[in-house]
Amino acid sequence: MKLPPRLKEVTNDFSFFFSRLGWSYILLFMFVLLGGLADGLGIAVLIPLFKFILEGNAFLQIYPSTWPWFPAAIANMFDVKGISLRMEALLAMVFILFAIKGLFSFKGTKYLLNIRHRFMSGLRGELINRVCMLPYASFVGMQAGKIESLMNMEASRATMAFRTFNEALNYLVLSILYIVLATFSDYRISIFLVVSGLLTVLVYRHLFRLTKRFSLDISTANHGLAFKLNALLQHFKYLKASGRLFQFEREVLKAGSLIEKKEQLLGKYAAISGSIKEPLIILIVSALLLTNFHYFKGNGSFAFFSLLMFHRAFTHLLQFQSQWNIYLNFAGSIQQIRLFNASAREEKFPVGTEKFHFKDQLKIDNLGLKLKDQEIFNAFHLKIDKGSFVLIKGASGKGKTTLLNLLARLYSPDKGNITIDEVEITSFDIDLYRQKVAYITQENVVFEDTLFNNISFWDVANPENELRYIEAISKAGLTELLTLGEAKIKKESVSVGQAQRIAIARELYKDAEILLMDEITSSLDDANEQIILETLAQLKGNKTIIMVSHKDSVLPLVDVVIEI
Repeated sequence: MKLPPRLKEVTNDFSFFFSRLGWSYILLFMFVLLGGLADGLGIAVLIPLFKFILEGNAFLQIYPSTWPWFPAAIANMFDVKGISLRMEALLAMVFILFAIKGLFSFKGTKYLLNIRHRFMSGLRGELINRVCMLPYASFVGMQAGKIESLMNMEASRATMAFRTFNEALNYLVLSILYIVLATFSDYRISIFLVVSGLLTVLVYRHLFRLTKRFSLDISTANHGLAFKLNALLQHFKYLKASGRLFQFEREVLKAGSLIEKKEQLLGKYAAISGSIKEPLIILIVSALLLTNFHYFKGNGSFAFFSLLMFHRAFTHLLQFQSQWNIYLNFAGSIQQIRLFNASAREEKFPVGTEKFHFKDQLKIDNLGLKLKDQEIFNAFHLKIDKGSFVLIKGASGKGKTTLLNLLARLYSPDKGNITIDEVEITSFDIDLYRQKVAYITQENVVFEDTLFNNISFWDVANPENELRYIEAISKAGLTELLTLGEAKIKKESVSVGQAQRIAIARELYKDAEILLMDEITSSLDDANEQIILETLAQLKGNKTIIMVSHKDSVLPLVDVVIEI
């Protein structure tokens, strides 16, 4: 059966939360339901208590004929003639029922905090894992600002969506419960309530549609702002030097202004939603009282109980409408996360099981690759002996860096084979392969942490690892940084040459056998370049080095030059 669009949206949003929390999510609403039931029964017991006060009797005889129709039918079925009650007993019942309500409210709130934490941590973990599992080609095609915004802002907004969605459903569950309790008293009043509720939904429907649309617009605009802010920080030097910084500032402010305008409209609709709530309640309560007095002419106690149930039900229904409108402010984030999950295909590699080994030769046979419909390689061949130093040269755009990406298994070739000792590299376990094949780029990767953590990648600080750390530092020519001790280093606090040597030391620490190096000396001055070349001279013969470089200063070290 095809669901109406509005109901389909609700079920989709519910399934988004349910898929991450399972049946423990349903238990949350059970606390609400049981608390509401205790509340309704407590109010029902209050009605005969009023009779005690009005009549001043010590005992009160309650007959089935004076009960609401549903319990009266059960009493007649079992031939119950009446029940005699004392005021003390009724007061005790009221206290117990409202104490039970309070207990369920406490348990429900505490439980909500637990599952909200589970949802938040699980969603962040899921998004981070999705990004980590992206194929490199897909990651390159995405905006860094969009990914950053998704994992920070949208994840936080999704948590707010979770909170407001739960509150809205809680109000809806209680509304339905109070309608059912009102039905037990007088079904005609419950029909009146349902009709009133449907009319209210029609009033709020237009507000919901506008709020949902603006919420999605705000999420999209947030991504645009994050992208521009990221570009401002990343390209600050260029923008400052070229005199374009303040021109770009206007673009950033324009993106922020767009968000503010959308948020103002959202605030306007939220204000409308909140301001019409009480007038609607008064209007419908008045209509109910007049209808009961002139047309239903029912039992006064039943009408009073039904009116209380109606007031509770309709108040919760309007709170549901209002809370749902707030939820729609954040629902765009749920949509953005869904779109990202749908577009973020996981990295698929042939499942390799072989342990990495390299004793003889790395060979590329008949390699073919296209990227974005552009042919990069066609029938390309290459042989590299273990322990050799290979320099790859060629004009810009010929595929030098792409070749390193293939060897690092960031790309998979369209045809041909890449083998090590006659074994396809796809046959190796991917994690073991990347442990033994290091990739050092011209991007200086320095983390804001201690030198030990930068090089060991947060390995355990035991004597064995500290010895490996000292050896890696010595081979990379970084002994001058040992004086930093436990102090945290920042990228801007070390020279470009030191940052490159930190990257080399990191790969030496993990004992990589093949070093892929992409223009690592391109941005160095002569002094720092000489230090790097001395480091490479020490590694020659012990490691297989495949370097992309346009500089001739490295030529005295290389064994083979490959022109692409």
